[in-house]
Amino acid sequence: MERVIDNEQVQQALPPEMLEQAKLVLGNGITALYAAKFRDKAVQMIQKSPTPAAGIARVAATIGGRIFHAAKEKGDAITPEVLAVAGLDLVQEVAEFAEKFADAEVNEEVIEDAFYVASDNLREMLGDDAPDFEMDDPGPEAGDRAKQRAMQAMTGGMAQQEAPARSGGLGRAPQ
Repeated sequence: MERVIDNEQVQQALPPEMLEQAKLVLGNGITALYAAKFRDKAVQMIQKSPTPAAGIARVAATIGGRIFHAAKEKGDAITPEVLAVAGLDLVQEVAEFAEKFADAEVNEEVIEDAFYVASDNLREMLGDDAPDFEMDDPGPEAGDRAKQRAMQAMTGGMAQQEAPARSGGLGRAPQ
């Protein structure tokens, strides 16, 4: 599966140390996803969810929460920018996992929806520990459409809308 959401501009805007931290967070996330102790649980989480987007989001948020708490216990801070960049690529990794191991039907809309749902799930899991995402309002093009589809996905119906262009993720070239 090709990378769905263009993460290159965001990556280029990050200072090198943040980009390296994002790569480390993503690497830890992929390791957690494929770890023998978690792999079967992840498959079950995806298969038992009402939609592929909900399952992918649940798995990605679970992994993200574990990484965030482990870093916090070590006294390390993961910035919102690092979480967003690594999280976007992690959602796409989980989507590939879902296709391969959970027989989930995944497309661009599912991945975009999963990213927004995972972000909300992670904020909810972290509660008061959640980093404050101070972002400019990108307008309806970036978030409102995906949030609307995510809500429809959670209730079992998918809207048919145009998907974003495909692109490479952290340390990856477009496939």
